[in-house]
Amino acid sequence: MSKDQYKGIWLSPSVAVERFNQLVEKYGVENAVSDDRFKPEREAWVMAMFLFGLRKITRQEFWLELETVDSTPDAYGYYLEEVDGKNYRRIMSVEITEFEEHSEDIFSVIKNKINRAYPTHYILLVYARKAGVIKPSEVFEKIQKTTIPFAEIWILSAVDSEDKFQITKIFPDFDQTNFSLKSSLENNKSQGPFAKSDGRSSQPGKRNLGTIFFPLP
Repeated sequence: MSKDQYKGIWLSPSVAVERFNQLVEKYGVENAVSDDRFKPEREAWVMAMFLFGLRKITRQEFWLELETVDSTPDAYGYYLEEVDGKNYRRIMSVEITEFEEHSEDIFSVIKNKINRAYPTHYILLVYARKAGVIKPSEVFEKIQKTTIPFAEIWILSAVDSEDKFQITKIFPDFDQTNFSLKSSLENNKSQGPFAKSDGRSSQPGKRNLGTIFFPLP
């Protein structure tokens, strides 16, 4: 499906996860993870899982938006921060790539990205979809010897079940946290499904949009 329907819309991570689950139910796992028609929904799911992991670390409420015009970045993460009584909208520009079955190793996937020119404020998020053991500490050691164009590099991976996931920062420093998808969805229940930037305010914020009908592909 075209990304156009997502233009200017902030999605709750919970909505992105639910939409991808619906795709799996409708088309099967293999099609959901490989068909190009579903790339926006896959990227939204990966971004949502990353934001759930960050929420466990930072206790911030995050929103995501898919890029609909330019080729990069793939997605944005938003959160609102209050400083001295004023709201500030913080933005993360995230480039998403996957470590898949045909990939040689995860470092080669990362190397393919770092050999390209990206703005230095971008975050690279690698979703490790390939089965097998990943040793983030070893990747971290290799990364430190390489010139990196990104502000940060993170890896998202499953741990030992469909509910347990892990995000690992491997650049510029090392950080790691595990989280439960079920618990993340439960903790996120109070967040509305959709919002958008409220640019009319002198203090940038968001405007909740309630329920929007987004048909599945």
